[in-house]
Amino acid sequence: QNVVVTGNIGVPLASKVSTLTDKDVTVVETSSFQLETTVTFQPDVSVILNFSPDHLDRHKTMEAYFNAKRKICANQTDSDWIVLNAADSNVISIRNNTKARRVFFTDTVQDTNEGIKTIFRELDSTLGVGLRNHTNGIGIYNYIDNQENLICNITELPLVGSHNVRNILAAIAVGTIFGVPPGDLRKGVLEFDQTDPALQHAFKKVNVINGVEYINDSKATNVIATYAALESIEKLGMHVKGSKNRVFLIIGGYDKGNNYEPLEGLVKRNVKSLVLLGEHTQHIEKALGGSVETYHTATMEQAVDYAFKHASQGDIVLLSPANASFDMYSDYKERGEAFKSAVNKLNT
Repeated sequence: QNVVVTGNIGVPLASKVSTLTDKDVTVVETSSFQLETTVTFQPDVSVILNFSPDHLDRHKTMEAYFNAKRKICANQTDSDWIVLNAADSNVISIRNNTKARRVFFTDTVQDTNEGIKTIFRELDSTLGVGLRNHTNGIGIYNYIDNQENLICNITELPLVGSHNVRNILAAIAVGTIFGVPPGDLRKGVLEFDQTDPALQHAFKKVNVINGVEYINDSKATNVIATYAALESIEKLGMHVKGSKNRVFLIIGGYDKGNNYEPLEGLVKRNVKSLVLLGEHTQHIEKALGGSVETYHTATMEQAVDYAFKHASQGDIVLLSPANASFDMYSDYKERGEAFKSAVNKLNT
């Protein structure tokens, strides 16, 4: 079998249709824009990772946005599958509005295997993926008919960040549905190819200069993605002395009707300075500026230069805009390349 990756990640599904066979597996990233106009779209397996406010400039209301997202499973039958995030209340509510067989994943760490099994039993699912403590740390397990299989420890994962743990849990769930053995699931996770162009702008370290780490997270085009980045930094640094308030957060861009209030707690605990860049930064400053110093910049070079001059050893300069890029750039990739270029110029 060939596995073909298409959709919103950058390769149109239409460009591959003529060469696909019934032996191929096609992974399609679908956006709400694409889903809202679908009529007969029926995936064998649908996956919903999270749900939070986004694209309200187009959909106008959360209900309309939710309805567009929910169309991913509208045509599924009881011969299909749906993978849902059990830790997201909005996502889990979909379980009562689909005919597909339901599979759940959760990143809530349990102390015993019985804890995870209880979650899946309460959700009436015989298959799931979760985290639990064991003698060597925190393990990722899949569960099939009440039997558990250790896939790997989270310390072995090649991708950093709590959001990537959730992504991997969902991917393991899909692999389990397709009957991939635990050993092959482990191999797939640990040998994951990180060279895809999209991943170069998803919480990717660019450089370390004078003890300051520069991270490109330009693909964070909504609030929940920036939340995930800050959450990951907080979790990674929770056992490091003096790890609080060490982030210079470069944020801003084309605002899609964002609500920035969910970031307030993470910003208070982790951010030293908000470096505002792009359109409508007054909305960000109003929501978050009361708890941290802010600095306005007109270009990426100015933003990076300000952080460079004020950051100290152990600090992190994070580009995680929480907005689309269309006010200044053609897409998130161009914005990420601009950040990388500005950072690397500091080192010359």
